[in-house]
Amino acid sequence: MRTLLEPDVVSSDSTNSVREQLRQVNQRLDEVQRDFVRSKEEVRETTKGRSPFAPEILDKPIPSSFRLPTLEPYDGSTNLSEHVAAFRAQMALYDPLMR
Repeated sequence: MRTLLEPDVVSSDSTNSVREQLRQVNQRLDEVQRDFVRSKEEVRETTKGRSPFAPEILDKPIPSSFRLPTLEPYDGSTNLSEHVAAFRAQMALYDPLMR
């Protein structure tokens, strides 16, 4: 004798519970997205037009004899380590802190 298996039945209470949990998760996700957008806007506003350097650095005068070094950009066709070493050697001429 064969018996027919009844399909799994989900109660409406269970369905409503899952829907409520999903609604809460979506609500929280919306809050997190709003907070993220707000924080990005705040960062953009606080850094707009401002220098990344501390006042102690900005207040130092640039010597009249200072000239920007002419540095070749790395194009990937040579050894990167050699390029960095050449960069450091050239920067050492301009700033003792680079040594």
